[in-house]
Amino acid sequence: MPEPAHPERPSPTATVEPPDAAGPSAPSASPRGVPMPDDGPRHRMLETDRCAGWLGAEVLLAEPGRARLAMTLRPEMTNGFAIAHGGMIFALADTCFAMACNHPDQDDGTVTVASGADITFLRATRPGDELVAEAVEVARTGRSGVFDVTVTCDDEPVAVFRGRSRTVPAPSAAPADPADPAGPAGPAGADRTAQTPGEK
Repeated sequence: MPEPAHPERPSPTATVEPPDAAGPSAPSASPRGVPMPDDGPRHRMLETDRCAGWLGAEVLLAEPGRARLAMTLRPEMTNGFAIAHGGMIFALADTCFAMACNHPDQDDGTVTVASGADITFLRATRPGDELVAEAVEVARTGRSGVFDVTVTCDDEPVAVFRGRSRTVPAPSAAPADPADPAGPAGPAGADRTAQTPGEK
């Protein structure tokens, strides 16, 4: 006998849209990325970053080697304990890391992506809290770099993130290989470029 239908059960593929600008939580997300006013700090990478747009991210600072990014937690960003899901905090820190890695307005035919990262969560946050991530370059040599990101809420530390970066040809200059199990690289994505031992 077939299983009876449950029309009240939500589709497993359903997505949650961020609230619009009139809502009480985060600013609306552009269909293509993060809305950035002409008279404020801007980063070219975020113009088409749909994930950051969904987060409701707001650019506070965008400089070579340094960035600051804010977002307000929404109910759909929480876990089963009604506190911020760690993945949401990681996504904010990772995006801020990618901003600091890549020049905000210059394109030299390369992108800097994550080769690895780790995060330490220090305290819980809840819907309505504004999180601010600040990324700074710690070291860069050749095509590799190290960046630290601190996430705060009301100037209190929420998480500390360390990202390791790698500069590679921009995707348009080096199309992704469909047979590559690592998948395509992108800002805040895994480095899929082959490396010769000892290469810098």
